[in-house]
Amino acid sequence: MHVIIVGSGNVAFNLAQLIHKAGHHISHVVSRNSTSGQAIAALVHGAHIIDVTHMPITAQVYIIAVKDNAIQHIVDAMPAVTGIVVHTSGTVPIQVLLTSSTQYGLLYPLQSLLYGNLTIPHIPLVIHANTLAVQDALWAFANTISHTVQCLPPQVLPHIHIAAVLVNNFTNHLYTLAYTYCVSKQLNFDLLLPLIQETTNRLLTYTPAQAQTGPAIRHDEATITKHEAMLSDNAYLLQLYKLHTQGIQATAAT
Repeated sequence: MHVIIVGSGNVAFNLAQLIHKAGHHISHVVSRNSTSGQAIAALVHGAHIIDVTHMPITAQVYIIAVKDNAIQHIVDAMPAVTGIVVHTSGTVPIQVLLTSSTQYGLLYPLQSLLYGNLTIPHIPLVIHANTLAVQDALWAFANTISHTVQCLPPQVLPHIHIAAVLVNNFTNHLYTLAYTYCVSKQLNFDLLLPLIQETTNRLLTYTPAQAQTGPAIRHDEATITKHEAMLSDNAYLLQLYKLHTQGIQATAAT
């Protein structure tokens, strides 16, 4: 397919490479950031355009991979096109694309993505579109770049986005706190990496509740009391420790 990508951030960088690898032709990368836009365009053997008003209007798929608050600005500025226009946000309704084309929808990558990834991770894709015909076409396209594609109705998208925040953003915040704590105690955070990996690997076999371990689920009050005393000089960590201990125990009791 003939594809044009609008944006040059984390999502654009990763999707562009997957789409190119799948054999599609990315003719243009549209971005006001010349450095990252030209870099992505070079990776996929396409051209870079700064101004969205100058992009071709006859591509088959247009992917708007920009920040949520920039999608409307892109739509307002772009010419009406003949192909399928999608955005990649899990929180913005597809109706924002109404004036861009008669064919529009969502191509939401359910993955944490970084610019400059040496290895592109597996990216599950969530789709839906304004008509069944567009949805079928988008489904066919999405399946060429990912082996995990789901069509979900708009009303459930905010819920999957919340779940993604819980398992990724919040979990990574806990990693950040653990890293900072280790540094403060002159400990090597790398010692925890096998534990992090094993915890994740277990989810391939068990539910999170089945895989739960630790002093909270064992009701090891002696250890819990000792930990809380050791955290008495860090109000935020102590609050989180108590909150998660109570949560684990309440979940196990249900």
